[in-house]
Amino acid sequence: MSSQSMAAVIYVLGDDQSENTINPYLESQGHTVYHDSTYQAWDGTIPMDTDVVLYLYGYDYGDELGEDTDPVKANQSILNFVASGGGLIFTEWYAYEELDEPVSQLLPVKYNGDYYYEANWNVSSGYENHDLVRGLANSDFTEGDGSEDTYSDVSALVGTTVVMEDENGIPLLSYTHKHGGTVVHINDGMTYDDAISDNMLSVINSAATFAANNKAVAVNEPSTIILMFISLLALVRLRGNR
Repeated sequence: MSSQSMAAVIYVLGDDQSENTINPYLESQGHTVYHDSTYQAWDGTIPMDTDVVLYLYGYDYGDELGEDTDPVKANQSILNFVASGGGLIFTEWYAYEELDEPVSQLLPVKYNGDYYYEANWNVSSGYENHDLVRGLANSDFTEGDGSEDTYSDVSALVGTTVVMEDENGIPLLSYTHKHGGTVVHINDGMTYDDAISDNMLSVINSAATFAANNKAVAVNEPSTIILMFISLLALVRLRGNR
């Protein structure tokens, strides 16, 4: 484990592949891992003792949260969890998809319309001793081989801290406390194009530990207006598919 104080209880929303590598690794690092669903099939239930939700969106992407079960409940569950101080970790290709589901409003970054094939991960100036990087296996490494999609062109939103970036300043590891709990974005496509590297597993471990141990002051839970918005959106889509 890193120098951060305690192991995390992590609920993993799978992408139908990445979790097969990530879950046993996180358990080997001392975390407790719950996993019973892919993000599409999730019914919105988060175990009571969960510190962090890891929302994997790399191997199988393009669908919406809980779309096979109850998207209203799934979105509201995440919103309430973060608003009450819980941690959330997004991976790519979530920003790339530019989804209009309510949970997307929690992202620390926005997509700028492009993606790249090789990422040089570097610590942002002034963040060399940040908790997110102190426990990493390496703080300067390359992901991707130049021939497969690896990461998205994103930019940080107001209130976002960028801890690692590429040579052009594109955020690779960033977070925000804007919505209550710590929300982290890891700008990597997980198992979309290849196996997950040891360096990336180390980033995931650090992000989970950081999000669990840096719980911001809770904010008011999202109102029923959000629920109404989700329901209206679902109704519009249903009518559009007739």
